[in-house]
Amino acid sequence: METNSPAHPARRVLIGRIETLAIGQTDATLGFEGRLAAENGWSEAFAARVAVEYRRFLALIATGEEPLTPSDAVDQAWHLHLAYTRDYWQGLCRDIVGHAIHHEPTSGGPDQLERYRDCYARTLDRYRATFGEVPPIDIWPDPAERFAGRFVRVDMTRPPHPAGAIPTAIGAGVMAMMVIAGQHLVVAALLAVIAVVALCRSLGRFRHGDGDGFEWDFGGFDGSDGGDGGDGGCGSGCGGGCS
Repeated sequence: METNSPAHPARRVLIGRIETLAIGQTDATLGFEGRLAAENGWSEAFAARVAVEYRRFLALIATGEEPLTPSDAVDQAWHLHLAYTRDYWQGLCRDIVGHAIHHEPTSGGPDQLERYRDCYARTLDRYRATFGEVPPIDIWPDPAERFAGRFVRVDMTRPPHPAGAIPTAIGAGVMAMMVIAGQHLVVAALLAVIAVVALCRSLGRFRHGDGDGFEWDFGGFDGSDGGDGGDGGCGSGCGGGCS
């Protein structure tokens, strides 16, 4: 039997150890799955399923040599696991796998997008071959859907930009002009203020910065990691291999 066969005894033992990998303190008030649910707005049941799929993804990396790419949901679990540094670098990489499993973001561009898309399709094929199951579609979508999304972090403690802010600004401005024409200057001034405030809220939030004055907050988007959605792994930079 080939050592890279999914049925090879050593591989099955390694896969089993990874699938039962503990992440974080088992008696923590907010455990790994709970934190994963809280940070992504998921139900605890869905987060628990994602955690299972994440461990399976790790098993695929550990038992193969080709670079792999996770789904977005699985990637969120990967990001969180990396925050548990001892569990990741010692409990997983050193004690179970025997070498580092690196996570690197894409460098961006259409070539990288196509490369990650191929890596993701290969990951789905490996999943079927290794586990004898079809990856759950709600966690492992097809490649077209996997790379269609564009995501930004959202601070849930802040009110969202009002959906009707721009129409409100335009409407108030028009009404102000009409009132001015009718010589009701006080009402016109009030409507003009409403228009300005609504427009400002639609463009950005006005908040105190670190220094004097203020700064505009355009929703916290940071495009430094590129925009094609894939995340890279070890030396190949394509979603998951090992070094």
